[in-house]
Amino acid sequence: MQILRSIFLTGMGMLLSGFFITGRAKSAFKLAGVLQSNMVVQQGRPLRLWGTAKPGDRLSINTDWTGRVVTTVADANGNWIGQIGVPKTTPGNFTVHTIVVIDGNDNIKLTNLLIGDVWFCVGQSNMDMPVNEEKIMTYRGVLDFENEIAAANYPAIRLYKADAKFSINTVPDTKGEWKVCSPATVGGYSGVAYFFGRELFKQLNIPIGIVISAAPGASTQAFTSRQVLEADTLLQHTYLQPYARLLSSQKMVDTTGFFSNVTKPTLLYNTLIYPLLNLSIKGIAYYQGESNVGDNREAYLKLFPAMLADWRKDFNQGSLPFYFTQIAPYREAYNDSTTYQTAIFRETQQQLLNIKNTGMAVKA
Repeated sequence: MQILRSIFLTGMGMLLSGFFITGRAKSAFKLAGVLQSNMVVQQGRPLRLWGTAKPGDRLSINTDWTGRVVTTVADANGNWIGQIGVPKTTPGNFTVHTIVVIDGNDNIKLTNLLIGDVWFCVGQSNMDMPVNEEKIMTYRGVLDFENEIAAANYPAIRLYKADAKFSINTVPDTKGEWKVCSPATVGGYSGVAYFFGRELFKQLNIPIGIVISAAPGASTQAFTSRQVLEADTLLQHTYLQPYARLLSSQKMVDTTGFFSNVTKPTLLYNTLIYPLLNLSIKGIAYYQGESNVGDNREAYLKLFPAMLADWRKDFNQGSLPFYFTQIAPYREAYNDSTTYQTAIFRETQQQLLNIKNTGMAVKA
């Protein structure tokens, strides 16, 4: 725990169980979108593979590190899940692996896989900002990004970014692509996540997988499930009820602007968190906060722990390490020249360290 806490703080400083949607049975044989060639498989924890097929189809899963076959059957809705053990790795072990999933005469083969640690990186613009300059979002790139990109030759680091979408209901899949870290690929991925992963790789000398679920302007309530918000009177009143009309219609969400949707409750949980809950991971890095600076303090102190407890429960991997970044002490547009509200919010964030297995990165 201590070495991971140290690595996270260093990495931040550089830049400052299955879950399925029910309904009509699906006939196509496929894997979940995040399960691809080039990915990193979490060491020392069961690997869960899931997807869709014809109802009743018997599927077999074969991994080269076990030499045995695991079978599973698609349920009445066409959803299937299988689980297979994964060994622990050792420093310097970059052995390439394969997985084959077979459904009758069809098969899907995943290649160029590595076994190491997988980190789930979630947040708003601070986590979303790529290594490279991005003019559409006016991201200016990390400091000295041209040289950082040229030096990013780390084939044992793999990167996946889920596309930010908005849904009033949970969805079964994400859209993104696992990439091998190189000067040709790293520029479009989160700078914070990349430097965090790079520091992990340098200190641990094992493969590192980074899964990024981020959206500029996102709020904590947007990453929180509806069930969590409904379960507490204060959370329901503060975060859910004001948007009851919007959340009643997907059409209304689809006609609402991006930067309005990213602050609305549950919309990003449904598309960026829920579809990834079957992944085995090492831990979670969370860089978010500015969109909640003006929150009622009592409400936020309930919201954040409730969100984290829900994630840990549904990932079903114990008290996963959770590292978050305290927001920087800059002026907010609240007619508050003393930055009083940001100071209060930073103090509120500090209280969240009372949660088990958490660590906070602080700007010096």
